[in-house]
Amino acid sequence: MSEQNLIKEIKTLKKKLLDSYDKKPIIYIGYTEENICKFGFTNDIKTRLEKHKIQINKDFMPEYIVETIYNREVEKDIKRDLSHRIISKIYNSKNQTELIRLDSELNIHKLHKLIISYKKSYIDKEIIVKLTNELEELYSKKNEKEEEIEEIKEVINFKEEKIDKIKKGLKFGCSLCEYTSYKKSHVVRHINKKKSCGQGIKEIVEIPVEIMCKFCNKNFSTKENLNDHTKKNCKHKDRAKDEEIK
Repeated sequence: MSEQNLIKEIKTLKKKLLDSYDKKPIIYIGYTEENICKFGFTNDIKTRLEKHKIQINKDFMPEYIVETIYNREVEKDIKRDLSHRIISKIYNSKNQTELIRLDSELNIHKLHKLIISYKKSYIDKEIIVKLTNELEELYSKKNEKEEEIEEIKEVINFKEEKIDKIKKGLKFGCSLCEYTSYKKSHVVRHINKKKSCGQGIKEIVEIPVEIMCKFCNKNFSTKENLNDHTKKNCKHKDRAKDEEIK
């Protein structure tokens, strides 16, 4: 391929590249001369390029294009960090600003990498903001769940208290002898210690405790039931009231 054909092919490829960035937010850099490059941001690279061809030179073409929605912010970063390299110069009777002086320490390839790093920093910030918002939402859900757990714990405590009240109306017994106790652990200890009971089936029996009304001799399984009876249903409730007064 001849040099002339190669130049034409490169121009065709660059045109295709520009077409792919049409109407997109970008940062661009391109040579105005050997050691000076022009940088800028735009959302319309084709229109901007036509102006530069008239104002700088007809062969001006971006060497690198970086697509980023943070193109304004990235340009500010370039101006801040490379302020000592930014110059202005007259091209075709028009003063051009936003020119960067290049040398061995900073060539156009290194400048491109720097722009990529600026872009990445803004993407990272965006990710951090997003993750922070998600984290706050999760913390909020966590707090809600903790409140639900506390409510469930209250219900559990209420049920356990109710079970304890019911169990107070029971006592436990050995299935092999007449030993009984209000504490289940005592019956377990009895079965484990007494040889005659320990040799049989180690079974703990729950025995209802009958509580008798002293006024009508009726039996109840819990003290609560007895109290309700004496206050409301006992035929001799007047006597019960008299007892309370005494």
